[in-house]
Amino acid sequence: MLLDATNRSVFLSKKEMKTFFGAIGKGCTADKAKELLVSKQVVAGVINTAGVVTAWGKK
Repeated sequence: MLLDATNRSVFLSKKEMKTFFGAIGKGCTADKAKELLVSKQVVAGVINTAGVVTAWGKK
């Protein structure tokens, strides 16, 4: 895999290489859920979207 920071691109250098975007979707979903809950003054929580975890607050 070749990363090109200038063009903000990724090139998969081998024919059999693949990329999957499931984790990106899960991460975005967790971030948006956290953003919503924080906006509703939820002071702490843990969100787990099938293995992608985000948390905030104390304890």
